[in-house]
Amino acid sequence: MARLSILILMLAFSCKSLNNGRKYEGLAYERYGEGTVFHKNGDNSLILCINETKGSTKNPQNAIDFFVFSTAKDSIIYSDYISPGSVSWFSDNQIELFYLPGVMPQGKTRDDFVYIYDLETGIKTRKSDFDKKGE
Repeated sequence: MARLSILILMLAFSCKSLNNGRKYEGLAYERYGEGTVFHKNGDNSLILCINETKGSTKNPQNAIDFFVFSTAKDSIIYSDYISPGSVSWFSDNQIELFYLPGVMPQGKTRDDFVYIYDLETGIKTRKSDFDKKGE
């Protein structure tokens, strides 16, 4: 009887550990359903969870729903929606957000529509301005 109790406790603990390690997958499924793509940052402390809705004939532009999950905090620390555009890692603690303009204005480049969002400070900076800071 004691062995059975120990076995049950061990199974319960191991299942709980597995579920906690994949909480972000459950949250993504709850929010978006199937099709979410997961990208970990360089040190695996943050996970960028992206769900892209393909365009249709009525609305030909793709839409991006996403959130960033912190494994240390075990929770979502940032979420947003971009349509049309894209999101990707810029560094371990920053994401790059591209907001695709309908028509590219004359004298502008792609970087005029790219922002760097710092997940630690919560500051969003235009990439062209961000690049100037590093000079």
